[in-house]
Amino acid sequence: PWSPVSLLQVRPLPSLTGEPETKEGQLQLRWMGDPEVKYEYAFARDAMFKDILSEGKLEKPEVSLPIPEPDKYYLRIRSIEPDGFISPWTQPQKIFVPADFPWLLFAIPFLAL
Repeated sequence: PWSPVSLLQVRPLPSLTGEPETKEGQLQLRWMGDPEVKYEYAFARDAMFKDILSEGKLEKPEVSLPIPEPDKYYLRIRSIEPDGFISPWTQPQKIFVPADFPWLLFAIPFLAL
């Protein structure tokens, strides 16, 4: 015979919303999330997460990190449900930290005149 009906709830894995922002020397990353859910994150130089720069647990679906050197970085996130269920890690999400263009270099040829 069939088993009794069970409730099945499928939640999407966390994913960054929009572009990373920089504010007051911080790199701010946000994703959609439920206020009852907690999160773990890992921020690394490589997609295999062998060189992790920062990791931790969060109460909200966002993290602020000191702005790293210009380069390509990776973020992964997993959720911790109120009942203790821990989701798998998301696929590595690429984050590009651009270099500030040195506009002053354009003035150097004029200073030589």
